[in-house]
Amino acid sequence: MKQHIITVNKEDKTTRLDKFIATQIEDLSRSRIKALIESQNLLKNDAVFEDCSYHIKENDIFTINIPEIEPTKMVAKEIPLDIVFEDDDFLIINKQAGLTVHPGAGNHDDTLA
Repeated sequence: MKQHIITVNKEDKTTRLDKFIATQIEDLSRSRIKALIESQNLLKNDAVFEDCSYHIKENDIFTINIPEIEPTKMVAKEIPLDIVFEDDDFLIINKQAGLTVHPGAGNHDDTLA
């Protein structure tokens, strides 16, 4: 787990929390930051804090914990595909209706991914 400790200085005060963290940890998107905050991975002055829209104040101290991303457990399956073009770099298919592209809520198997 990675951990970042960020102290708010005078120039940053009144910025929204999620925007502020995005400027401090550039490899995190705002949606990922929101998910981390909502899953109780953010502390404000050593207490769990879950308000993404909070306007930060000078001397606030935030600790954000970034859990390791768990590898996916996708298993390849034989799915008949209508391949239009294929080379070493590209694969173009005519995706049939109803084929889910990638795993998501309610459909984790039988996807193009």
